[in-house]
Amino acid sequence: MFELAVFDTDKLAGIGSGCSVLVCNRYLDRIYIKMRDANDGVGCPEFRLPLCIIGALAMPFTVASYGWIAELHLPLSFLLLSVALQGTALLLAMIPLMAYVVDAFGLYSASAITGVIVMRCLMSTFLPLSTGPLIDSLGLGWAFTVFGGISLALVPIPMLMLRYGAHWRRFSEYSRD
Repeated sequence: MFELAVFDTDKLAGIGSGCSVLVCNRYLDRIYIKMRDANDGVGCPEFRLPLCIIGALAMPFTVASYGWIAELHLPLSFLLLSVALQGTALLLAMIPLMAYVVDAFGLYSASAITGVIVMRCLMSTFLPLSTGPLIDSLGLGWAFTVFGGISLALVPIPMLMLRYGAHWRRFSEYSRD
């Protein structure tokens, strides 16, 4: 008698997250230095955001693909790959964001990171309350497409921060250069 192997999706998300850590470890400072040198040697916290933009762009597609793979009953390997890619996209967005917050808020960075963490925790607390009703009314594919669409609507935020963040930070006494 054969037993069906049970796959732990948390482990695969961890593998994807580990890949993001390796990518950020290798490229986050390199990108910063390259952008700083192109800016006449003047560093800016916004130079930490290019990897965040890549993660933010990948996230909507990984979320939607997760739902459609389940909806269409595609092979388990596709679902597991989707989970790993989702872990990669999530941390590829979060690690540079945390580096940006530390660089932008300096002395107040602990409070700023706490604010980011509190918002993330609130979203992870209340967003799952909507998944059950949304899946019941739309099905897995369309429900996760809605979540992917919400994630897609948030993609411009790191792009706008990269472009206008230095100007916007001048208006805050906590993040002024």
